[in-house]
Amino acid sequence: MTSVPQTKRIHATVSSFGLGGTNAHLVLQNWCETPAQAVQENERRLFFFSAKTPLALRQQLDAHYHALATYAEADKDRIAYTLAQRRAHFPYRCALAADSVVALRASLAKLRDADMSFTPINMETTLVFLYPDRDDKLESALTHLLACQPNLRQRHQRLSQDVAQICEPADWTPALRQFIQQVSLSEWLIEQSISPVQHIGYLTGAAAAQYVARIISLENAVQQVIVAETTPEQTLAGNSELSEILANLAVTEGTLMLEIGRAGTFSILYHQHAQWVGQTVFSPMLNTDTPEDILPLLGTLWQRGVTICLPEMPAVQTIGLPGYSFDRVRYEIQSSDARENAMLPVSYLSVSDFVEKTWRSLLCIDHYDEHAVIFEYGATSMHVISFVDSCNHIYKIGLTAADIYARPAIREHSEFISECVDGIL
Repeated sequence: MTSVPQTKRIHATVSSFGLGGTNAHLVLQNWCETPAQAVQENERRLFFFSAKTPLALRQQLDAHYHALATYAEADKDRIAYTLAQRRAHFPYRCALAADSVVALRASLAKLRDADMSFTPINMETTLVFLYPDRDDKLESALTHLLACQPNLRQRHQRLSQDVAQICEPADWTPALRQFIQQVSLSEWLIEQSISPVQHIGYLTGAAAAQYVARIISLENAVQQVIVAETTPEQTLAGNSELSEILANLAVTEGTLMLEIGRAGTFSILYHQHAQWVGQTVFSPMLNTDTPEDILPLLGTLWQRGVTICLPEMPAVQTIGLPGYSFDRVRYEIQSSDARENAMLPVSYLSVSDFVEKTWRSLLCIDHYDEHAVIFEYGATSMHVISFVDSCNHIYKIGLTAADIYARPAIREHSEFISECVDGIL
């Protein structure tokens, strides 16, 4: 007998061909146990919530707040995975970072109590990376992030090795180390499908911007950093050309500016201009005292419609969560007086409102043009039949599908139904 290691995959086949007509072929394969990966219980995750309307999003948040009270802390990763990978992402969005189910419910509770407005994503959102000149706190802030993000650490190490072939590490200046940090950070973001349309840098930061945009080579970028560091320092506000570029970007709708590093040179200039849009447009890369991750930043970008590739998560099973909160629409007549008087109370819901809500429900659309033909919104014969049945159930008017086909414009058949209703009153 041959001994097979437990780590090897084993295949076996059994065939049966009998005289009575039996014809079977069975394939057997062993199950290889894979070593369990150590997962930190307090590791933070992003939790994504979205809906088609602000009201539906609030209902989603409220439903999850109540439902998560029954979930165990061990379910945290399954909850995050299900929300990120097994749910459709709609225009109205909210992303929360939390290290436990309890912390997630606490964040949801704050949103329930806060009078917070939700705005839909802008499909035309463009991202601009800003590279500041001097960021003395970047190196200390990046230390913890490098320890927590393997891909970022690998990029930083590779770039450091490439720069070491151009300039001896013993001769590295703070500006050159910052160049390596800025390039590593920005390329790491780009790797996660967070792609800017423009790179803007100031003094030593200009070298990082041009290198990431592949305008100059690494060797030229290193030389540019060395030269820029010896150049007499000039405030960004004194650079009228660059200030004008930033001002135009700030007031351009759909533009999101992201400073690579902590709030520094560009943040100061940004807050000095009251006519610029505001903090909702500007987001420093590392905006916490202990940046163990950049989940809040990734969540903000996702909410604005920028992030395409979501953070990697453990390959876990999905878990049952509250479903989508559809708008509650009641079409039945509720008045008891209507039954007693055998009359149809036309005030409970106008025909035009009923037609609008019925088509929106059947076609899963939020708005439509009443002058448009209903088939332009994807209506089929089945939709028409359902619509006719709903109208006849409520109004008892004997409407037919032929009536709708003869009057395909929404306003046209809405007026026809109104005339039919008036005729039976």
